[in-house]
Amino acid sequence: MVAAFGSGAMFSLVSGMGGPNMATNAVTSGVFFALVQGGLFQRFSSAVAELNGAIYAAGGYDGEGYLNSAERFDPREVVSWSSIPSMNIRRGCHSLVAMSDKIYQLGGYNGENMVSSVEEFDPRNNSWKLEDMQLQQSLENQSLLFQG
Repeated sequence: MVAAFGSGAMFSLVSGMGGPNMATNAVTSGVFFALVQGGLFQRFSSAVAELNGAIYAAGGYDGEGYLNSAERFDPREVVSWSSIPSMNIRRGCHSLVAMSDKIYQLGGYNGENMVSSVEEFDPRNNSWKLEDMQLQQSLENQSLLFQG
């Protein structure tokens, strides 16, 4: 089971059922807050998800504007955040969801309007693409749960 939450994701990431998972251990041990604060980009109202043991953080607000930057933390590699390609659209107050070995960015706010687009990140290609779908209504603090 994988769950990813919108704006509260910094403290609400839930991942992994059935066996030890380094990302889950970091979250549940309280280390997660330190990891996020030590990220490359200081951000508020970003979204976070875990995929295959790595933690992804994207978007948010840095005090001056909404961001399209994204980064990844993999505890199996060097213990630091690394940049990944930026999303196509700046957004905060959105959801980031892991499903089928990809990350999906849903909705949010870009500083002027609610965003109804969906973006897909494929770690194998290390790239974001806009999906050919629109959310019917984009709200802040969305939450999704996928079971597999």
